Amino acid sequence: MSTEAWYLDFLKALLPKMEALENSLSIIIQGPLNIRMQESIPHYLKVVKNRQYLSKALPGNRFSKDEMLGNLIISCWENDDLSIIEKFKNDPNVKIVINKYSDLPKYEKRLGTRGASPWMFQNYTTKNGLNKATGNLSIKVRSDEVYTNLEYFAKRMFLDYGKVFTSDIFFRRDAEEKFHISDHVIGSTT
Repeated sequence: MSTEAWYLDFLKALLPKMEALENSLSIIIQGPLNIRMQESIPHYLKVVKNRQYLSKALPGNRFSKDEMLGNLIISCWENDDLSIIEKFKNDPNVKIVINKYSDLPKYEKRLGTRGASPWMFQNYTTKNGLNKATGNLSIKVRSDEVYTNLEYFAKRMFLDYGKVFTSDIFFRRDAEEKFHISDHVIGSTT
């Protein structure tokens, strides 16, 4: 087989994997475990499964393996009550990330215009959740909220690929407070 023919075969085998990756979605539930998650997790799993793809191993490539692209990540804290998510712990589509307060980087506690802000905790659990995401796009939601239809949000993300999407709740104009997007639901490329 010529090099050109081999390369064309390689690209043809790679194309479905790249299409699968491009269309995959992960959802990160971030924050302390909350009883409301028992209601939200089934909704989020439905959205993830609708956009989940099995990326097949490349034939003849010993370094390639089958991999499911798109998952649900629960990024919580070491002192949370794990019984809240007990029935989801063995689901192959769910990855649980348990964060330790002792691993947090040093930070300066500041009071914002509306009191103490938990940004360090939120950013830390979100980052660690994103590290386990297998989807090309990710949506981050808070653990204390339930969004029963994230499908529309996901569709908009795929249509306007590369943009950052967020809700408008508590969104602030730059003149009011710089770079204050809503932390309730955020989505973009992983």
